[in-house]
Amino acid sequence: MSRTVLFYLILVIPLLFLLLATGTWISFALYGTALVALIFLGRGNMQGILGSLLFNSLDSYTLVSLPLFVLMGNILIQSGCSEPLFRGVRKILSPMPGGMLHANIVACSIFAACSGSSTATTVAIGGVSYPEMMKYGYDRKITLGSICAGGTLGILIPP
Repeated sequence: MSRTVLFYLILVIPLLFLLLATGTWISFALYGTALVALIFLGRGNMQGILGSLLFNSLDSYTLVSLPLFVLMGNILIQSGCSEPLFRGVRKILSPMPGGMLHANIVACSIFAACSGSSTATTVAIGGVSYPEMMKYGYDRKITLGSICAGGTLGILIPP
């Protein structure tokens, strides 16, 4: 490691901790220190590299499908189709303690197998199951925990 790289690392790491200590959001602190490191440590056309990095992070087909999954979840909620579905699942799983929580995990795994996206699974199924579980008197914390845990199945189960 050359002296200049070590010198800039000694400057950049305290900058990161300074930004975090002042209460800056973690994403902005990491982005700011990465930007400073790219400017000082990078060789060549940094404006072109930064432009392509920012564009390529937003140019993704996965990001196109997320609003459509959110729309699908809203359609399920507004049409009232989710209420009979959860009522039927509640009757099937009612002998088990926390039957609706289990139903949420099953629904998340089915939706995750279709979409392959954790974010889409969390938004679509969470938007449907959260009001139903609140209606049946489930605790808010355990409901949100079940939705978050079920949403992570989206990346584990291949479509």
